Amino acid sequence: MSNSVLTRPEPATPTPPAPAFRRDIQGLRAVAVGLVVIYHVFPDLLHGGFAGVDVFFVVSGYLITGHMVREMRTRGAIDLLGFYARRARRLVPAATVVLLLTWLAALLVLPGSRLAATAQQVAASALYVQNWLLARDSVDYLTAEDTASPVQHYWSLSVEEQFYLGWPLLLVLAGVLARRLHRSWRRVALVVGAAGCALSFAASISLTASNAAAAYFVTQTRVWELGLGALLAILAGRPELPRRLARPARWTGLALVLAAALTYSGDTAFPGTAALVPVLGTALVLAAGAAEPDTRLLGSAPMTWIGDRSYAIYLVHWPLIVLYEAWSGGDLGALDGPAVLLGSLAAAWALTRFVEDPVRRSRAFASRGRGLALALAAVLPLVMVLPDLLPRTSLPTDTTGHPGAAVLAGDAAPVDDDPTTMVPRPELAAEDSPDYQGRSCHIGLTDPAVRSCEFGETEDPSLTVALVGDSKIGQWFPAIQRMAEEHDWRLVTHMRARCPWTATRTVVSEGDTSPYDLCHSWGEQVLERLQAAPPDVLLTSDRPSVGIPGHPQADARSHAAIADGMVTYWRAMEDLGTQVVAIRETPEMGANIPDCISGLRASITDCDRPRDNALTDTPPTVVATQAMDGRVPLVDMTDLLCGDGTCSPVIGDVLVYRDKHHLTNTYVMTLAPYLEQRLAAAGVRAPRT
Repeated sequence: MSNSVLTRPEPATPTPPAPAFRRDIQGLRAVAVGLVVIYHVFPDLLHGGFAGVDVFFVVSGYLITGHMVREMRTRGAIDLLGFYARRARRLVPAATVVLLLTWLAALLVLPGSRLAATAQQVAASALYVQNWLLARDSVDYLTAEDTASPVQHYWSLSVEEQFYLGWPLLLVLAGVLARRLHRSWRRVALVVGAAGCALSFAASISLTASNAAAAYFVTQTRVWELGLGALLAILAGRPELPRRLARPARWTGLALVLAAALTYSGDTAFPGTAALVPVLGTALVLAAGAAEPDTRLLGSAPMTWIGDRSYAIYLVHWPLIVLYEAWSGGDLGALDGPAVLLGSLAAAWALTRFVEDPVRRSRAFASRGRGLALALAAVLPLVMVLPDLLPRTSLPTDTTGHPGAAVLAGDAAPVDDDPTTMVPRPELAAEDSPDYQGRSCHIGLTDPAVRSCEFGETEDPSLTVALVGDSKIGQWFPAIQRMAEEHDWRLVTHMRARCPWTATRTVVSEGDTSPYDLCHSWGEQVLERLQAAPPDVLLTSDRPSVGIPGHPQADARSHAAIADGMVTYWRAMEDLGTQVVAIRETPEMGANIPDCISGLRASITDCDRPRDNALTDTPPTVVATQAMDGRVPLVDMTDLLCGDGTCSPVIGDVLVYRDKHHLTNTYVMTLAPYLEQRLAAAGVRAPRT
């Protein structure tokens, strides 16, 4: 058959009857979606509700593989095109409708600064690669702090669909091997499937330990969860769980799922071995239901009603939360949460009633078969890629009439900061970043490389200047690059995400407990490189947002420890004749400034932050320069970022920040002449001009 894969049939057995409808599985789906929704709507009540996604994975693997197992038992073949057509009819229409309505609503209520990223995520969701986009962003320091998009929950659907692109082919491979080895398909499928699950579980443990942020989303760490459900389906009835054990197994399984939801949190290393608890719990419930269906709890009418609509509830609840918070300008309150919850149930009912069910029961699909369903699966997602193909507005190059820092310096008259005329526009602020980032000169969180880049005069420089540290020294790059070009400096960069240049071991971010080993080894290797070719001047800065292992809070104690490590490196460079100059850490605004300014109800002053709140009292650079007894000058630009006790998001009609704490290139360039003056006062002077 052209669209089926023939395999060696199982030994002759009576044709099995159609499987009975498992009401308990619908109830288990209700548990899964309930955990996820409560986690999103009332996060303080259920810190580990994200485990509901793992329940979905196991159930999905069990049900879908069950269909293929029955095909094998009755026909000796798996109809691949029929399988993909059924998946398309079941998933694509509702998913596409929600994506379309979400994008239209986003155009109305989201800040303009978030639309480009949302369009990208809509496209990724439509093409079922959202999980890989989120994995990439989770390890990219410059995007990891972005506000959640209204469609990021499609990551789990992406994992499922990627699994079902490969899993049927693996079962087909099992059929080919079974014929060649003269073994039953079931046995070979179990061996092949178990091997795949073992590899995936090993990958989950390894990647969770080394890069938990990405491990949460990528497909290879989740395959074993769907695969375990699939193996249960292949094993169904061989052997069957004794009925006397069904009830204890069911309650034990539910207890494991709920234990994960109640005890896990965002600090749990997940998935890894921690995912075993909800996954094995779900498997126990499924096995118990096969032996003795539960009609009292999981099979009850309320649970099955929710379970029947669990896919739709999952699709609609998250966009409603994100869009409502954007519209209201704040987090869900005591009354908002229940309202959004009821709205999700109502929207899910409508989606099921008017989209899912009509397509699933359509006579057109029944008569025209898989061709129409596959065409639907191909065309509808492509429609949602269109928003990401729209032309983007370019960053302005003419800043005439936008004095920026000159206003606070007293060199320009105050101007009316106007959201309609300021530069850069909030929706373009994220792109107003140093161009070294596009040249692989800024090493990411998980990149083991040690790279340096050179700019300016490299043949006969008047001065060699090294920029060393994280993105907070990198934000000064445009201004320092201009100085290098004007004064024939050679500019060398050594920069790594969330990595202060210190001999002290640090963590990635506040709250983490394990050391950021890549940062520590990077720092040591940078020191070796600098000692091999000492620069004339070393400029450094960092973001005072990380702690140290065992004390991950970013406070005076951790700052002092980090400062001690800075002093160690600074003294090593000082011994070689390099002049070290520190630039004081810049303010932390507490909120994404482009989002804040472009919100529905925001004004510029709504996004101000008191200077005392925006600045750390004892940042590492300040502590370290004090320990150097004046030998390392501290260049402080705070007075040109915060005036009259307030740090403003817009100064001299120039947007100051491109996120919560990084300066825009445009504002840095208005600071350039003042930075040059202060560097010169600190002793950084070019011998010739």
